[in-house]
Amino acid sequence: MSEAAPPRVFLSYAWGDPMHNERVRRLATELRASGIDVVFDRWDLQLGHDTQFFMERMISDPSIDRVLVLLNSTYVEKADARKGGVGTETLIMAPDVYANPEQVRFLPVLFGTNGGRPLLPVFLRSRLYVDLSTDERWAENWDELVANLHGLGPQKPPLGTVPLRILEAAGRRLKGKSSSDRAVPASSLLIPSRLHQVIKWHGLDLLQAAQLLAPFGFTLAALSQPERTLELLSEEVVAFFYDSFQVNRGYLLGEDESPGVMAGFWYKDVRRLCRRIVDLHNADELEAVRFVTAQGSRVVDPKAKYREALEEDVTVVLVLKRVLGAHEFVTCEVWETGAWTYEKCRVDLKAILLFCEQVHERRALLQVAGGTFTDKVFQAVRERRTHVAEVVGEGWWGRDWHPTDYVSPHDHLARDRGEMSRVLEVYAQSGLEALASQVNPRHL
Repeated sequence: MSEAAPPRVFLSYAWGDPMHNERVRRLATELRASGIDVVFDRWDLQLGHDTQFFMERMISDPSIDRVLVLLNSTYVEKADARKGGVGTETLIMAPDVYANPEQVRFLPVLFGTNGGRPLLPVFLRSRLYVDLSTDERWAENWDELVANLHGLGPQKPPLGTVPLRILEAAGRRLKGKSSSDRAVPASSLLIPSRLHQVIKWHGLDLLQAAQLLAPFGFTLAALSQPERTLELLSEEVVAFFYDSFQVNRGYLLGEDESPGVMAGFWYKDVRRLCRRIVDLHNADELEAVRFVTAQGSRVVDPKAKYREALEEDVTVVLVLKRVLGAHEFVTCEVWETGAWTYEKCRVDLKAILLFCEQVHERRALLQVAGGTFTDKVFQAVRERRTHVAEVVGEGWWGRDWHPTDYVSPHDHLARDRGEMSRVLEVYAQSGLEALASQVNPRHL
């Protein structure tokens, strides 16, 4: 078995005095010694190379896992004023940082302070950072930085089950007691009803659910008795529901009101979503890819004037075919929305559409279509307040709009003109053609 590729990082910094430049070189050297592949201009640029092109390409290169933003007073000044190469890099990074509060690709690293206060440009001011501003801070925080870059962050302790004494008390006191007199917290009492709700969303009755959950000790009688359901609850059961039904574990445990989860951010990593499509397709677990937007979107109303339209978002829903025991049912993976009116997201989405078309040509099993939710429902799904299985319904998957209208090699046939060359550029940069070729050909 081949070893996983080492994490690859790019150092974004402002050239400064010899002492600062030496600290940057030291960082690059020590990172490489710690198993991290560093792209560093002092090593990777040759005489005659275009420095501006190099910086812009590295910031956007999908093979770069993390960008370490090395912050001193010079960097912050140039970033906020959008000056020089640092200013150019800031223009590329800032939209991604602002659009995604959960992004981790751009990591601030303090190389200086202002009277003990962190030096941070405006676009990174609310982000957690690593402090290497002094030798003492370097020694204190080095292991945390290296572990983070290797994906080895701090681990939560394992989640236990409901304590036996509470389950026993629930069995004794649930019957005939008011909600104010229960020994079990209200959140625990929500668990049975929420498990039933998730099962219902996916079109399964209690008998089918009992058969699916039989490996965990469930029977039809157990599912019909809240106290018995609580007694059988385990981390394995919660993980099963999360994996099979794509539902928030906090919702299942009565700790959260939002049932939805997001499988990923398609507009942050086009290749990751396409890799998922290939894997599911080859395993015969993918029924369709749906591109969903709100009913009032410009995407489904080509007559609407671009400048008059509000910002519309498109989310990608993978429709999965599940076979558990003797039962087959459909569930969905929701991939985070991106703005259609934001040029990068629109081009990335069209690259995904083109990829789906290539997959379909190789193995004509993939259904690609557009769909809409009402504005209210779309917002609720986007914010995870509503699980997508609640709203798709039996007849929802109709073709409300046609995603492939937006990806035609013949520019005059496409609804949005003049972008196909950019789409093909993203397609090539993301290696999607090679990825599409990994789809198993159709069986004869």
